[in-house]
Amino acid sequence: MEEKGFNQYNGYRVYMSSISQESLNEVFLNSTTEILYLFFDDFAPALIQTYGANAINLICDPVLRNQIIPTFDSYQKVKNPRGNKAIKKTGKINLFLTTSITNNIRRSPIIYNLLSSLYGKQKLAFTNGLDPIIYKTKGSEDYPVTIDCKIFQQLETFDGLDNPFHYCCFVCISLYQNSGGVVDSRMEYGQISLLENFDYHYDFVRQLIDPRGKYPIEKQKKGVDFNLLENLNIEAINKEIADNYNKSNLENRNVKETGMKNLDNARLLKWTTVKIQPGNILVFDCRLPYKISKNLTNTPAVYVPVSLRPIPNKWFASEKHSKLLNSVKNGKVGDWDKRTFKDCNLDEYHWRMSKDCPNFSKLENCINLKDFKPFDRGIFGLDDGQLIEN
Repeated sequence: MEEKGFNQYNGYRVYMSSISQESLNEVFLNSTTEILYLFFDDFAPALIQTYGANAINLICDPVLRNQIIPTFDSYQKVKNPRGNKAIKKTGKINLFLTTSITNNIRRSPIIYNLLSSLYGKQKLAFTNGLDPIIYKTKGSEDYPVTIDCKIFQQLETFDGLDNPFHYCCFVCISLYQNSGGVVDSRMEYGQISLLENFDYHYDFVRQLIDPRGKYPIEKQKKGVDFNLLENLNIEAINKEIADNYNKSNLENRNVKETGMKNLDNARLLKWTTVKIQPGNILVFDCRLPYKISKNLTNTPAVYVPVSLRPIPNKWFASEKHSKLLNSVKNGKVGDWDKRTFKDCNLDEYHWRMSKDCPNFSKLENCINLKDFKPFDRGIFGLDDGQLIEN
């Protein structure tokens, strides 16, 4: 298959127009509908009929929501509000197996081939599981600064199992555009930003922000494959980088004086907003922290992470593989029928079992693997002990 064209930047690249508009529309519409049904339950059909996709803005706007559904917030108090908090604070929502996401994004040969080319490996699978989609509605907050590796552990090679070096992959589904089709740079619309040059200074900065370092950042959670860097002191770290650069230059007698004019050569850390459009695929070094701004527009900003990676030698016998099997077969990490899924949301379970939920999101469709081809069974880890060639 012909590789899509891309623009290369410092530590990341953007593949242009890789996903069709038809696929984007299907993913956006189905995800929006599913979130509305999951969050608003019995109120969803009327809201969709009256407001269409704009009904999604009610999730993060309690004032408007109470004007339209005066009894909703009191009704929600007896339910699990976790979904509301997640979508407001980060935009992450656990719609692992929305059919259109699975078909058009997770199983896309285009994405598989470009990642296979990057890794130089022919066999890839979802070795890190199926990441939740990011769906930032109007009123959602800033996504925290995140780095997609265990920053306080040594990075392994591609085929490592605990903390492998890898490429992060985000598919842009929906992003704000004005009437002329041009993104308004003054408007906050949920754009992704990367902390440029962090990968270049990775080992040096790690020493500074280690829990015992000069600007410590404590590990947020045990057993996760990423770190939150919310209190990263970029200004102080840049001063350390500049001082280290100047010191190195003096020792090597490459310059006779220090000063501001040397800072550009030191490759200081700086936040760079990625120029990305619907249908583009963003691929970047896992050592680059990223964040997503709040969304102040009526159009949700939607991204689908794709964690296809080379197969570690012992992956099929690992806990990660077991969790992936459960998420594919049961819709989440755990067992729907036994209600033993991790961080369970009983609202979601009861909704998926309900006859009123949309057909594409019903439980039997989430676990329907009949249309999985041998290639699909390979990338989703459904074959015991071996992958089938594409």
